[in-house]
Amino acid sequence: MKTTIVYHSVRQPFTEFDEQGDVVKQGSFMLREKTEEIIEQDNETVVFLDDGSKGVAKCHPDDIQRSGTGRKIAYLRAKLEYTKNELKQAIKETHRR
Repeated sequence: MKTTIVYHSVRQPFTEFDEQGDVVKQGSFMLREKTEEIIEQDNETVVFLDDGSKGVAKCHPDDIQRSGTGRKIAYLRAKLEYTKNELKQAIKETHRR
């Protein structure tokens, strides 16, 4: 089964505090809309993030597959791939200067 999750744009408020706990700054920023595709088939769950990062979770054939657990593992693996790619890009940009 293939499903798509859409996270709509939202305004994220924040408060910045100094070491004494006093408010330094308050504001907000926009979190952009993003989508994830989830494919669950047999004992495997695959998550694709909107940047193309992919995470896979496989359940042992003798185990009972729990959809939530498979989705979480696959999502975290996709986020890890995304983070690795983002780090590589940041390193490349540093060396260009």
